[in-house]
Amino acid sequence: MNKTSFWMLILLLPVLAALAGLTALPAACLAAEELTVTMTLDKEGVVQAGDSLTATLHPSGGRAPYFYNFTIIIYENEEPHIFRMDSLIAESSHTWPVDFGDRLVLKGLIMDSNSAMATCEASLEIQGGVYDPLTITDESFGPGNTVNLGDAITYSVSAQGGQPPYTYDYKLRLVQDDCYFEPKGGDGHSANSFSYTITRGTEGAFYCIVEDALGRKAYSQQSFEFTILGDNHAPMNFSETHDMVKLGKDSYRVTIQASATGGAQPVRFYCWWILYKNGDLIDEVLDLRGDGAFSLEGDFDRATASLNAADADNWWSVNHFNLTFDTKDADRPYLSDLIVKDPLREARDTMRIESLNPDRLESLKKFLEAVQGDSSDDPDGSDMITVTPVADDSEWVRPDLATPDLSNNPRMNRPLATATPEPEETTGPEILPTDLLNPDMIMPQVPNLQPPQAPGFPNP
Repeated sequence: MNKTSFWMLILLLPVLAALAGLTALPAACLAAEELTVTMTLDKEGVVQAGDSLTATLHPSGGRAPYFYNFTIIIYENEEPHIFRMDSLIAESSHTWPVDFGDRLVLKGLIMDSNSAMATCEASLEIQGGVYDPLTITDESFGPGNTVNLGDAITYSVSAQGGQPPYTYDYKLRLVQDDCYFEPKGGDGHSANSFSYTITRGTEGAFYCIVEDALGRKAYSQQSFEFTILGDNHAPMNFSETHDMVKLGKDSYRVTIQASATGGAQPVRFYCWWILYKNGDLIDEVLDLRGDGAFSLEGDFDRATASLNAADADNWWSVNHFNLTFDTKDADRPYLSDLIVKDPLREARDTMRIESLNPDRLESLKKFLEAVQGDSSDDPDGSDMITVTPVADDSEWVRPDLATPDLSNNPRMNRPLATATPEPEETTGPEILPTDLLNPDMIMPQVPNLQPPQAPGFPNP
């Protein structure tokens, strides 16, 4: 089992949201639970174009250690240019160059070891900036909106304005039924044209980001979408079954079986566990399994599991599963199946179970009296089974004591936890990065956890 600790994992989590900051004086901040944060800047009110800006976050409350993230949004003629960190960092301070624009918004976020978060925000004026917008003037894409396996797609772009030289980030997304692939290696090119040979997929989409030397960005005016002919890969058909049982006092076992019938074999399965006890996060584990058999035991009252799958070609399932397990829904402890079942013993057991129902109890007493006589005591005590009465109307489950066979267990499909697949759009994928242009996003989104993929683009 390949596991990554919580502390290593948390440093790898991309934070895909704009964050917050304030002026040199502490400001009121949004807080999650008891965690709060303030931030100080080395500039107050105004920053000159060509200068730099340093911010420091100061946590209060929560649970150490803390992790930090910053985002700065520079507005030039009300057009936002967003500079965000891709991950949480251990350092509480960060410095940015401010080379253009007329105002900025600084956002900061702090996360404690319980995953509680707090944010702050501030605005500063930028003086001395020269307005020189970067724009894309022309784009071309070929050979057309239909390609065959083995064909090379080619894209060219022209830009003007801003501060040369330019760099080009080429973004390609390929889809094949219920899985997708985003080749790496398309960022940071100096050439304004790009080619890639298609080896798999049924459809694709492409766009480009042009960046000047000061950090201004211009985006493709459209997403170039195309159909791919000739791919006969079977759908991945990623699915899962799950179960949860109570092993004893304050001890539970959660079992998940993930599977995939298609895709390029072998398929790898990823499970990100998060455990809670009395409302507190107590553990996080990233688990990788080739057989898809995940199991977790311990003392917790709630657990979540996020499931993903990737095949041998690093194509990822479009579907992923977010499961939530609450221990109050767990199967009750197993009773031994060695107890011989007969009408008399079953009646005695039922009397103890349903002792809170006077009408039912009276009818059972009459049954026992008719069969055995007086049911007030047990002749030898050998038939006695200690059973705790159920205070509600739920049914008492009496399965066997053996470990369940995951491949043939009807309880695997019981609704003990919510398991909602979250499919992405697979027909004509829209991948223009409009979310990157939303400066109002505050809280980060927990991403799909994926390992690095093999580079799919040629070197620049």
